[in-house]
Amino acid sequence: MSHTNSTSLILNTGVRVQNDENGDLISKLPDEILTNILSKLHIDEAVRCSVLSKRWEGLWKQTSHIEFDVDHMIIPMTKLLHSRALSPHPGSFLSKSKAEGVYRYGSVVFQLICHHSGDMSSCLFVHFQNRLSIGEVGIWVDLLVERKKYLKDLSLKCLPDLGEVSKLEISKPRFRCGVFDCLGSLEFIDYTIDFGYAFENCKKLKTLKLKRTHLDDETLSGILEICEALESLSLIQSTGFTRLIIRNSKLKVLQLHALWVDELGIYTPNLDVLSLDSTRCLLQNVSIYAPCLNTFRSYNYYILFARMSSFKEERSILRSHKVLSHWGDHLSVLVSFNAFTTSLGIDTKNSSGYDKLEFRRS
Repeated sequence: MSHTNSTSLILNTGVRVQNDENGDLISKLPDEILTNILSKLHIDEAVRCSVLSKRWEGLWKQTSHIEFDVDHMIIPMTKLLHSRALSPHPGSFLSKSKAEGVYRYGSVVFQLICHHSGDMSSCLFVHFQNRLSIGEVGIWVDLLVERKKYLKDLSLKCLPDLGEVSKLEISKPRFRCGVFDCLGSLEFIDYTIDFGYAFENCKKLKTLKLKRTHLDDETLSGILEICEALESLSLIQSTGFTRLIIRNSKLKVLQLHALWVDELGIYTPNLDVLSLDSTRCLLQNVSIYAPCLNTFRSYNYYILFARMSSFKEERSILRSHKVLSHWGDHLSVLVSFNAFTTSLGIDTKNSSGYDKLEFRRS
């Protein structure tokens, strides 16, 4: 049998790549596949791939997804600087290098957005809280939506400042009026939201996720009223509002997790999936209209609520069996339980510390 010095790789895309055994097989892949690989990496890793060879140089500029993660970009660099420090007080050097890294982070993000030349469709910003005080986050978002006409998905997550970094007076995010009007999906994590004006003309938004956010009744109701095209809404561990009234004819998926409200109203004629997880509200103040509901889930995590503020009997957790009992007696016009089959029976306060109930239309 003769020995051959070539190898062949057939990708699941149908692309055949041939190369010498000692060659760089990956670099022979089409640009489309290489940029897809880089899109899975944090932006700093994607940029560093440019040093692998001339073939990889600048490919990160064509990626469809970018993640600007301060935790990933700053902390490793700080550790590297610390390992090279000759200072007799390494702790002091570590503190200074962290502060310098955080200070430079905003400039690096700005430059990377400016140098990216591809059709970016999604982006994630993870930043420290002090970036809000100088308005950098609003500048990043404004620049991004202005330059990237194909941008559809945006996620923003705010981290507490590093203990070593001197505290600045934290101001509220400064977003331009209507800056989110081009988006199809938007996520906020650990934010105080009082910039409802940024959602103005937001007619294309189909997915909105608010996790550990703080916003008042007026802001929340205003956002829900403006975003009339919403098909998926998630409110998770969010505070500041006492009334949650959702009126939307296009909403199909609704997740309410670890909320504490005085009144809950859901009027969604086309809702398909409802998850009501560990939410506190007086049962007689709950009203639900969802005639097309196919899946209902209820999870009650007692450990989660044990960590919250003191318990008030008048706003008890909407436990699975109480929800079922209340709906069966008072909301039969809304949901016919005869049309559902129980896939998971009621298990009140099981060994895992939560109730779990799920119904699916048969």
